[in-house]
Amino acid sequence: MTLVCQSASNKTLQRTMATLTRERHVTRVEKNGSQVLAVRQLAQRRLRVLCASIWVIAIMSPLQLSADQASTGDASLIVEVAGWQKAIGQVGIAVYNSRDTWLDEKATFRTTIMETRGTNVEWEFAKLPKGDYAVAAFHDLNNDGKLNMNLLGIPSEPYGFSNGARGRFGPARWEQAKISVTNGTMRIVIAVK
Repeated sequence: MTLVCQSASNKTLQRTMATLTRERHVTRVEKNGSQVLAVRQLAQRRLRVLCASIWVIAIMSPLQLSADQASTGDASLIVEVAGWQKAIGQVGIAVYNSRDTWLDEKATFRTTIMETRGTNVEWEFAKLPKGDYAVAAFHDLNNDGKLNMNLLGIPSEPYGFSNGARGRFGPARWEQAKISVTNGTMRIVIAVK
């Protein structure tokens, strides 16, 4: 799609065009013609999609709650995360219940973030159904809520996985980090490095 712009001096229009170009909604921006209307129509379309998404989330939230309640069980998993010297930052723990969702930030089964208050933290994930799980944890030193990476894509903050699993050239695989949870309470320790 080519976007034709009548007035390039309008800063709002320039920012909108730059955003649309960056997000690949348009492939080229030209400074002639009179199709500024295309920007407005695209913005209106994006607003309608956003409103529709909000409605879908509002309608699906009670259904998701019911699905979560149906997936509860009698098992409990206590995760202890340790391996740092100073009580700074926060610790994020994510529990995954499927190889297909392993390390997908948007598909965690259970998750928590807590402040560090010493040289270790502990969290109990209660009412888990029996099954296979894998746990990932990281020490968020700068409190930005994500595992930071260096220019090569290597984590620059301490992290670890259940079973002490470590990947050679990337994160640990599901098979390496998988644990089986049965009825009762299971306790694991993850040392972040």
